[in-house]
Amino acid sequence: MLRTARTLKNYKLECIDGELGKAKEFHFDTQCWIVRYLIAETGSWLAGRKILISPHAMDSIRREDQHIFIDLNKNQIKDAPLLYNNHPISREFEEENCRYYDWPIYWHSQSFGEQQPRLRNRNYDQWNECKHDNIVCDIRLRSTLEINDFHIQTLDNDIGHIEDFIIDDAAWVIRYLIVSIRSGWPEYRVLIPPQWINRISDTEGKVFVSFNRESFDQMQEYTEESLLNLNYETELCSNYNLSYDQFEKVDRRAEEHEY
Repeated sequence: MLRTARTLKNYKLECIDGELGKAKEFHFDTQCWIVRYLIAETGSWLAGRKILISPHAMDSIRREDQHIFIDLNKNQIKDAPLLYNNHPISREFEEENCRYYDWPIYWHSQSFGEQQPRLRNRNYDQWNECKHDNIVCDIRLRSTLEINDFHIQTLDNDIGHIEDFIIDDAAWVIRYLIVSIRSGWPEYRVLIPPQWINRISDTEGKVFVSFNRESFDQMQEYTEESLLNLNYETELCSNYNLSYDQFEKVDRRAEEHEY
């Protein structure tokens, strides 16, 4: 199902032996736009530490009461390698953390797609998209909080800013960015796929795309009431001149025309 990062941020995290806390933010790689970690907010328990949960440890989601179930116990998490909140996630820490939990080291070509997260009941090819034979991929992790509010720079103008992300919570990929467009008053919102993004500049606080302002003005408006179902997304792909099979990695209930 497609959910905004803002919605998922409120989900409670339930370990094998009790509640862990809440989802705080998501770290994804900008090469495949796959969510690599959920960052947990634990409150007073393990305060000051950054708790990384891989989708490989996410057992199931109960959307009715907004719970994500984690196949780990509290002692495992408490004894995991230390990473403090003010420290970045280094490649060295990731290796240590992955080995501790026995999670695959995703950027190594030989282990990139060996283990599939439990939440998915199909083999999604996007977990292998970054694989290059005998090459270790140079993948940069970013946070949904880090680039939220970054501005969108087209070929001819700065048109607005990133307001949120739409995440497929079955495959744990970022499917769209919600962009607030400045065009007089009121502002309006559109969805753009990550395939449109050329680069991200930290120094400028901008995301660059290879389209002009006019292209955005012709896009279908997105609202919270928009139905992100099969019909809606097919129309989006047509508008964006994208092949729909680029998005067939989501587990759909096609007969109901919804996720």
